[in-house]
Amino acid sequence: MNPNQLNSQDQVNNQAFVDKQPVVSQQLVSKKPKKKLLLILGGAFIGVLMFGGLVGAVLYRNEKNKPENVLAESVKNLLITKDDQRFETTSKIKLANETMGIKEVELKLDIQNSGMNAQTNFEVNLSVLRLRGAVQIRDNGDIYVKVKDLPALLSSDFASGAGIPEEMKAKLSELDDKWVEIKKEDIAELSGSDEYSKTYDKCMKSLYGLREDTSFAKSVGSAYKDNRFMKINNSSDEVVDGVKLLKIEVGLDQNAAKIFGKNVGDLEQIKSVAKSCNDASATTPETEVENVNDFENGKLTVWIDRGKRKIKMIEASGETNLDEQEAVGLESINLNVKVVDPKEKIEKPTDSINIKDLMAQFGVDESTLNSSQLDSDVESVLN
Repeated sequence: MNPNQLNSQDQVNNQAFVDKQPVVSQQLVSKKPKKKLLLILGGAFIGVLMFGGLVGAVLYRNEKNKPENVLAESVKNLLITKDDQRFETTSKIKLANETMGIKEVELKLDIQNSGMNAQTNFEVNLSVLRLRGAVQIRDNGDIYVKVKDLPALLSSDFASGAGIPEEMKAKLSELDDKWVEIKKEDIAELSGSDEYSKTYDKCMKSLYGLREDTSFAKSVGSAYKDNRFMKINNSSDEVVDGVKLLKIEVGLDQNAAKIFGKNVGDLEQIKSVAKSCNDASATTPETEVENVNDFENGKLTVWIDRGKRKIKMIEASGETNLDEQEAVGLESINLNVKVVDPKEKIEKPTDSINIKDLMAQFGVDESTLNSSQLDSDVESVLN
């Protein structure tokens, strides 16, 4: 082959190769921007979705975390729950009129329920004495009662007016801080009526059934939405016992509260409970809502664990108006409630004395308990 021909052929081939390069380059250049554009658009679309979802989540969270919504949900969780509960309460009551030197009363209650068993430890502080004790109600209807500070009570002016003999005072003092058992059948026998025995099981079953009735919870929630009697006056975060809580100063619309109470009272579940806890012929009377305020200068503050939607503490105070003071005998009341962790399960007292055995020790004839003579004796003592 002629070298010149080869060179010439190579030149042709090289030129053809060079001629093709711009075309390929143009194709490559034209594809890159499209691919890059798609990536940008795709990334932007995903970003919009993520941002929109984030904003939606934040808005939803903020809506649920509004103080009024947190408060409403927390109140519902407090009132309608299957969990064991315990409350420590302190009430300071100022009487409208001084009685036997007493103008103020302090009442402390430690209330706990465990299943269908409940116990209340109480302490009453008067200006002249202190009285402590406990009442326990078992799931079968049996009742246990004990009182402390009996010697001080029996030596006070309260007992002196009753004319209790010294010998009986000595016997009563021996019962200080001891459980007295009152069985369900004892109540029927001593009262002369088996109404308590007949209605207790039915009543408690109906009452505790509300805790598992989801439709009842929804109805109560709906009634509250229509009558929001708790208004948020102010809210802030506050650390209590090392825990950050939502503190809400609540304003009360008493008329809305009364309408709410009436609407809840008109629910079929409530009527069923009322009927179960009374005799079969009992009916729930219709009540009218009065546009009056029973308390003046009322104040209510609630502390809530926002995350758990649980009320941890409540403080309330109010003064009765002048028209109500004489009727209810109260001038003002201050209430503090702490929701605390329940103690161990409520155990039935093992060291107790039965009420009928106790009556026998004091020489009380059971047959006279329902007689008209006993009623006459009690009335003469009270008067």
